[in-house]
Amino acid sequence: MITDLPTGDIFKARSINLLNLAWEVTLSIQMHHDKAIEEAAEHNSESEGHVIWSKSELKKQTEIFWHRSQPELQNAHSLIHQAVELGLKGRICEVSPFLLIVRDARDYPARSDRQDTPFARFRTIDAADLLRVANSVCATRLPDDFEPVWTTIREARNVNMHSIKHGEGLRPAELIRDILLVNEYLFGGDKWAKLRSNYLYAEHRDTAYEVWYYDFNISRSLNELATAIDLLTPADCLRFLRFRKKDRRYFCTVCDYHSNKYETGSLPHLAQLVSKKPGETELYCCACESSLTVSRGECQHPDCKGNVLSLAPDSVGQCLTCERFPG
Repeated sequence: MITDLPTGDIFKARSINLLNLAWEVTLSIQMHHDKAIEEAAEHNSESEGHVIWSKSELKKQTEIFWHRSQPELQNAHSLIHQAVELGLKGRICEVSPFLLIVRDARDYPARSDRQDTPFARFRTIDAADLLRVANSVCATRLPDDFEPVWTTIREARNVNMHSIKHGEGLRPAELIRDILLVNEYLFGGDKWAKLRSNYLYAEHRDTAYEVWYYDFNISRSLNELATAIDLLTPADCLRFLRFRKKDRRYFCTVCDYHSNKYETGSLPHLAQLVSKKPGETELYCCACESSLTVSRGECQHPDCKGNVLSLAPDSVGQCLTCERFPG
């Protein structure tokens, strides 16, 4: 008998975990780069006219940075590739895990017909065949436009793993888009921001001791999301995150309420009015997926042109542009 059979849910959970790991690696590199550029600009502005970092020096250092980041970005790309494999295996496994086993019975592990044998000892479907099998046995086929996405990811991964690739190499923007594409196709019912939030909650080690430290991850996930938005095109922001990149952004009081109060500085503004009609009073946050009712009125601080005010019980009247309270 074949024992330790996997389930579709196990494969799905592992696939989502790999996407999260790829997201962390990719965003940490991009955020490190952005912080370095920001600090260089600050040093130049505080140097009383003396240029510490010239444009040519910054350009050279940036080239070196991305060159040295390639191993980590390649690892992130491999994680995305593995996530697709496991996601496809999960879809097949929902029909039957035995469909994943390949080769004739005579090629099964030795004595598997005479003793219990773990599923892991059997040879399973090659990555190149997973999509065809999934679409052949699953009641709901993946869209036709997923195949070129999967082919591109698989071929690019093979190039990165098995050859020396010259040129600029990988960049976070393309990896972020791949992660969001894979999530949309394989787990389309769940928005990435929600999956990311759930992952950070489950990941936190202190929850094992029933210490409520989830709120320490709010600013982390929001800053990651804000960085990703800066890299994505307006069309991709709307497609994957329901975020209109060119529209005004507002402070989300729900995210603020759930964040810890030891954070320094402001949380990224990721809430937007749901429409452009005059007097719109519904706000939607792409990070926490909350819909908020707000009031419209001028901010009382003369240096702020904001006209969207909070109605939340703990922050009535707070300007959601400058975050200040009246008075």
